[in-house]
Amino acid sequence: MMTIHELLEDKDYREFFLKRPIMPKLYKANGIPPWRLYIRRDHTGAWAKKDCMTYREAFEVFKRWSPQIHDAAITSRAVAFSPPYRMARIRGQYVVHKGKKVQKTKLVVWTPKVPAEEGIHTWCPYCRRPTIFRYFSKHHAFGADNALNIGDSQRCTICGIRREGLPRMIGVH
Repeated sequence: MMTIHELLEDKDYREFFLKRPIMPKLYKANGIPPWRLYIRRDHTGAWAKKDCMTYREAFEVFKRWSPQIHDAAITSRAVAFSPPYRMARIRGQYVVHKGKKVQKTKLVVWTPKVPAEEGIHTWCPYCRRPTIFRYFSKHHAFGADNALNIGDSQRCTICGIRREGLPRMIGVH
């Protein structure tokens, strides 16, 4: 799986990652930390987690540990986020809108440049990054005594969301 360091080499993803996401006030008011930082020190090690009240707090911990880690994700525990996107003008194409000629635009969704040997990556709207979804018999996001049968669905390698549970949004297939 591509690591956070590889993803941050991409200018568009880095800009997205560095910009503080807007969390609805509802999630700030209930007292439950809406952000979770996952860190993996080496490529075969376990994922550690820390819950944070703000994205900035999670980002500061990430920044402090970044040189020493293999991978990380700052996940939203409640709100799904679309991948980075922008509106692009289509050169030489126009439409009539409210009686005026305006340049035609299209939505351009960011996609990672994944090396062939890395496997298929899918945008996880909670991890806010592309990850690999696969089957697990155990997953670090669920406690050892959790009674959920997690083996019947493909899940995000980092946060454990089921592929079938992904919300329909820009760039999520």
